[in-house]
Amino acid sequence: MKRLRSLSLVAILLVGTVALTVGPVTGASTGVVSISTTTTPDQPAPGDTVTISTTISNPAAASDNYQLRSVEVRETTADNSTLYNSTDESSTIEPGESTTRDLGVDIEERGEQQFVLHVQVLSGGDVINFERNVTVTAGETDPALSLSGGAVGADGDATFDLSVSNARTGPIRAVTVDLSSTDLQLDEDRRVVSQLDAGAERTLQFSASDVEPGEKTVEAAVSYTTDDGEFKSVTRELTTTADRAENPGEVSLSGVEVSGADGELKVSGQANNGGETNVSGVTVTVEDGKYSLGEAQSTAFVGSLDASSSTGFELDATVPEGASTAAIPLTVNYRLDGREISRTVTVREDFSASGNITLTGVRTEQVGSQLTVRGSASNLGTSNASAVTVSVGQNELIRPAQSQSSYFVGNVPQSDFKSFQVDARLIGDTNETVSVPVEVSYRVNGQRITKTTTVPYTPRATGAAAEQPQRDSSMPIVLIGGIVLVVVAGGLAYRRYR
Repeated sequence: MKRLRSLSLVAILLVGTVALTVGPVTGASTGVVSISTTTTPDQPAPGDTVTISTTISNPAAASDNYQLRSVEVRETTADNSTLYNSTDESSTIEPGESTTRDLGVDIEERGEQQFVLHVQVLSGGDVINFERNVTVTAGETDPALSLSGGAVGADGDATFDLSVSNARTGPIRAVTVDLSSTDLQLDEDRRVVSQLDAGAERTLQFSASDVEPGEKTVEAAVSYTTDDGEFKSVTRELTTTADRAENPGEVSLSGVEVSGADGELKVSGQANNGGETNVSGVTVTVEDGKYSLGEAQSTAFVGSLDASSSTGFELDATVPEGASTAAIPLTVNYRLDGREISRTVTVREDFSASGNITLTGVRTEQVGSQLTVRGSASNLGTSNASAVTVSVGQNELIRPAQSQSSYFVGNVPQSDFKSFQVDARLIGDTNETVSVPVEVSYRVNGQRITKTTTVPYTPRATGAAAEQPQRDSSMPIVLIGGIVLVVVAGGLAYRRYR
């Protein structure tokens, strides 16, 4: 009879099994024993631990005691399924009494997760097993908030980072965050995020002034619209600590390189903030002097640099003509905690001209006293040359012509050439070989190079007779004789006609 009663009790409990959702849910009473469960927190997020509280009650009207032997949380109804947590703490439940067991399970993802409670009770020597389904829905929560305090600068300025993450399965829109605090003087207290996708996180920065180091408490009021158009709002109290910066912001330069481009110098490198606080208004400038091309070209504006960050810069400079070395002074200016800070770094560079402009294919032509020199300006070096100019020089027999005595070739890349043509003027008559001085000027790696090449030429005589080609002296006599014959023949014909 006792065995039959135990079987009947199991059947009644199984029929009363229901799917439990988040929040307190009470199982159906068997008339002899009842089981109820609650889950905490009500709205968990991924990464939270949910506590499942199971209460087993023996009604006051019952006549028998029951002994609770174990409570387990498993993946399924199978006794060998994955075990998440358990307790084998035994206790006797007398009529009118109850006992509770709390078991924690980790929530790893958004959405619904099913757990199965396995409860074992001993009654009159018989073992009775109960099972209950527990459903936990995670991710359908208000945005998760966390606040972290930045380092307090020398003037009391600090930046606080508020992280807002969306644990919902759909996006939320028009997320508005308002901060208020009796501990902080916030420069701005509102931030708005147009949309935050499911699972996304956004960090919002709030700056504050006159911050004293220590623990700070703020109240964050968050309002948003869910993916299905429902308006929601929530208020959270957040606490963080702001400490004085031990290593304030400090800007240094690294990887500085100097290279030639188009006859000028390019100075490039990295501006680094190695401190724990932000700096602003960072500029890198070539000091006014022989290396500067003016503020517009020789200044690079870097802007703000966050703590432990860096960014690149590039500016133009120059060196005096003929200089083989340069010590370029770079001034770094920035603002730290309201103070202007300036420091100078000197960049040293050696310049060796590796471009080599040579005149090739040169030929000279003469018209009267004018000599025209044609050819090619060839770059036989390993660097590009710029501002290449070919001009005629002078000596005791050669002068620059009044026409084109100088020719601007322009840029000549390495292993390339460009044509030129210049005119010279020959002084006096000579049949001896003369040297025509041709000057080549160009820039390589910021250095101006000038050299003169002599072009040999043996001229023809430049007198008036030499300038005119020889004519056949018989030609005028033939012409005159022809005219006389025409006149005589005309006269004879006239007389016969009369």
